[in-house]
Amino acid sequence: MSLHALTGFQVATLDDMYGKRDPGPRPASYDVDDLRAMRAREEREALEARRQKARAALSGRRFINEATTSLDVQGASSGDYRKIFAMYQGLSLLEAITDRAGQRGVSALENAQLSKRFDAGMAELSAFLKDSSFEGLRMVEGVSATKAQTGAGVARKKNDRVDRGGAGRDS
Repeated sequence: MSLHALTGFQVATLDDMYGKRDPGPRPASYDVDDLRAMRAREEREALEARRQKARAALSGRRFINEATTSLDVQGASSGDYRKIFAMYQGLSLLEAITDRAGQRGVSALENAQLSKRFDAGMAELSAFLKDSSFEGLRMVEGVSATKAQTGAGVARKKNDRVDRGGAGRDS
């Protein structure tokens, strides 16, 4: 009599689940040429994504727009998170502009347009930082030069004589 007949339960073995006794990792089913093709495809897709982002930055729309920021993170509806993410998207557009400006084959006209949009984006970022208040975050534009110095010092004992291992010692 089988276990299934006695208990009513179907017993599954590794052979049933995987078709073999040792379900270890299988060797790669691709070769060096396939890896090259995958890498080339990924590079083409990344280049196209950067081009689309640069076109979006040149379109004239706002760089930082909290109203169009969509958050899909649970519990991320706080004002700070929305502002930070909107600022991140704006910085990402500025990065796309600098990436495009650094590429070979950019004409003088396109370079001028990129420079103009970059300046507009930096002005928008400065205005955003100036006008925004964050609850749990301190945001600084430029270089932070905070310096802390205390007025309390440690009193030093003045040594009149320094012993250097026997120099000036009476024997």
